[in-house]
Amino acid sequence: MIIKAFKLRKQQLLLGIAIIAAFAAVIKAVPPAAKTVFNTVVAKTERLLPIYCVQTDEPKIAISFDAA
Repeated sequence: MIIKAFKLRKQQLLLGIAIIAAFAAVIKAVPPAAKTVFNTVVAKTERLLPIYCVQTDEPKIAISFDAA
């Protein structure tokens, strides 16, 4: 097994810490509304689908309008 050692210079270490801090600040600064939209889009919830057909003995017709 080969183990490589990485030598970090002070500038590289400070740059890495700065990048992580900037990323954390951006995550913290995202408005709550954007978080809500993102969670709604990503959420794996079941969608309610309309009922297209109901089996009955009587001949009936139903008309509906989707105004969404």
